[in-house]
Amino acid sequence: MRLAPLAMLALLLGTPALAQMGGLPPSVAATSPEGALYGLVLEERQRVGVAGLTRHPLLDAVAAEQARALALGGGRPDGNAVQAALHRQRYIPMQDAVLAARAGDDPLQVLDILVRDPETGFALTNPVFQEIGLARAPNPRTQGPNDAQVWVLVLAKPLRAAPEQ
Repeated sequence: MRLAPLAMLALLLGTPALAQMGGLPPSVAATSPEGALYGLVLEERQRVGVAGLTRHPLLDAVAAEQARALALGGGRPDGNAVQAALHRQRYIPMQDAVLAARAGDDPLQVLDILVRDPETGFALTNPVFQEIGLARAPNPRTQGPNDAQVWVLVLAKPLRAAPEQ
């Protein structure tokens, strides 16, 4: 996967330009692998002509819980637990996706894994999703540096009621 010039410039100069477009605090984008992955996801969505995503701390928390559960032995994300957590936070039921990848510390490797898989690649660029949460957890069953982390992305559409007249 080729890194676009804007992302390359942002990474080389430590400039959080991509993150600012999507609402991530610049300090997070410049310092965390999750912030870098968020920037790469925004860039991928822009490349295919889809609106960006807003990173939300509630979805980060759901992603972190799923990453920990997967690292501790879960083979797949627990869809029921995710649905319950999102419902409590007022997200539209069944308008969500949980993407997981076992990878190293490199966000570009994570994006490459997700984009190459037709199912996760479609979800990553699905215009119905408006918000994202990202997290990773150390993989205790690692077999090398390329699966040292369990990365989880939660994509969802918030329930927004129109103002009453």
